[in-house]
Amino acid sequence: MDVNTFPKFLQPTLRLFLSVDLVGSTALKQAGSFPIKKPDEDSTLSELGAEWFNEVAEFYRKIEELFTREWDHYKATVANKYDWPVGNDPEFWKINGDEIIYFKELSESRECYATFVCWLNVVEQFRSHLAGNRSPLDVKASAWLAGFPIANSEVILRLIPLSPGPHHVVTGGLKRRRT
Repeated sequence: MDVNTFPKFLQPTLRLFLSVDLVGSTALKQAGSFPIKKPDEDSTLSELGAEWFNEVAEFYRKIEELFTREWDHYKATVANKYDWPVGNDPEFWKINGDEIIYFKELSESRECYATFVCWLNVVEQFRSHLAGNRSPLDVKASAWLAGFPIANSEVILRLIPLSPGPHHVVTGGLKRRRT
């Protein structure tokens, strides 16, 4: 059976996920202006919102800007000069609170390496940006690989009763099928 004849969403892919999370944002949000008071008549729009909003919004905007610039730079310089693969551009996946997650479909191991190096550069640039603004915030980052769909695998969960009573233990594992 040729997997290339399957619809694209069923064809096996390996994705690199890249995450950056704002550290200290909860404390920043909780340190808001209390008690809440009526705004002045001449207040600007930014003065009417929560004080932390601008820093969080800048985080979202700046990470996107830096990652786009860093990836474009890689494509125009390193990839072009050394004939390294580029594949699809990394894509925004979702925001989870104060965490931004991107993914990139990989077709070759060098794409993973190049994307990860670009991501580390973005994190360091944003960290320098925060330090330059004397922000109390910092960032932490992570990356992981995931295959879709997982080929020839089963996830098995079963309930095993403990001693008499309503208590159970869930056991599970990943079982590989031989094909």
